[in-house]
Amino acid sequence: MRIFYLTLLVFKIMKEKPQRVFLTTFGIFIGIFTFVFFQFAGNGLSAGVEDQLSTFGLNVITLSPADAPPQTGPPSGGGITQNQLREVERVARGYNYVTGGIFYPAIFSYGREEAVIVTQAFPDENLYDIEQDLNFNVAQGRNLRPGDRGVVVLGAKVAKETFSRELQLGNSISFDNGEVDRTFRVVGILEQRDDLFVDFSMRLSLSDIQDI
Repeated sequence: MRIFYLTLLVFKIMKEKPQRVFLTTFGIFIGIFTFVFFQFAGNGLSAGVEDQLSTFGLNVITLSPADAPPQTGPPSGGGITQNQLREVERVARGYNYVTGGIFYPAIFSYGREEAVIVTQAFPDENLYDIEQDLNFNVAQGRNLRPGDRGVVVLGAKVAKETFSRELQLGNSISFDNGEVDRTFRVVGILEQRDDLFVDFSMRLSLSDIQDI
């Protein structure tokens, strides 16, 4: 009976003060709508940030020597020794692999022009994993393959802006320091990432970069 009388009281108040009932109901509706909107907006923003960060290798940690200067591009300096790399591999937890890489600025020529280009190379045994984890996606041609020699994959800015003529698939660039004379054929051009590490460098095999 008590519930019955409470129900009658509610309807009586609603009938006597319809404006207040309308404003209260409208306020509740606005509150629920605002909560749901920001919940969806927050989830969408979070997903967008994660998607953007994933393009920069969110699941990758890059190590440099302790005495290396601060930098925003690829690692530089004296480098990490094989013994240090093995120590990192021993203590690392939760990572699929630990690998080294070489980053080397060198002078290359195309036609009669010369330019300094940062070259990068990784061991063949981790090549496919690195290309996937660092999102080295090609816009033209193909990526590097284990066993490749004498070929390069260019960053988008290297292909478009380094020389007065844009580099295309099949073009060749040369390295000659007076002791080593090598020619490399372009087999791939990466998608532009607006990232110095990718756009302004080129990739070649570890054996080739050790030769030069």
